[in-house]
Amino acid sequence: MARKKTNLVFDAVDYIREKILSYDLKPGEPISDTKIALEMGEALQIKISRSPVREAFTILQSEDFIEVIDGKVCVARITERDIFEICQLRDAIEQQSVIIVMNNGGFSQEEKELLREKYQQLVQAIEYSDGEKEYEIDDEFHSILVACTDNKHIVGVENRARNQMKRVRWLNHVFASRRRQANLEHEAILNAILADDLEGTLQAIHIHNQNIMEAFQHIFETETLRKALVCLLSDS
Repeated sequence: MARKKTNLVFDAVDYIREKILSYDLKPGEPISDTKIALEMGEALQIKISRSPVREAFTILQSEDFIEVIDGKVCVARITERDIFEICQLRDAIEQQSVIIVMNNGGFSQEEKELLREKYQQLVQAIEYSDGEKEYEIDDEFHSILVACTDNKHIVGVENRARNQMKRVRWLNHVFASRRRQANLEHEAILNAILADDLEGTLQAIHIHNQNIMEAFQHIFETETLRKALVCLLSDS
């Protein structure tokens, strides 16, 4: 049975996004709708036209994954300013999410247990020096904070910011020396939530996100790291 066009569009979105996140497609690199259609056709063993791929381009452009440069569809560059602005956005979203949750009865026992479970998994990932797993669980921990608002619009904005930060998730390995401190920060967030302490939770979240921004700042101020980072992120 032939796949519906709408399914193919979202298949194409996922396929292209993953190629960008894995750096198979690098910042500034042109993307060929013909090539993508052929690659997907081979993978799915069906014939795919360029139409769903082009529709996928439109969606990915709205998510800031691609941009049009001199009439060509290219992987969007992500700059130092982008990184800091996304960090600021996530800080604002997470704090506002906690305010919404606390003003609507607080985190449920089930939600608290889920956050505790993610924290324990994070501790294990750090102990085993599993950087990729650590990033994944860290990401899930913060996503839960926002998902508990049950506000699809806030969750949508946060998902967009998360996807952009995934483009620089490999920096988690550069932050190796900060891992244990970051874990203490997650513990502070968790303990404040378990105690239904709104002000304490907001402060812990802000401190954590501020320290993330300072870690990025350190990278950009270290000449060798900065040159490598700017070259990779902006293809310059």
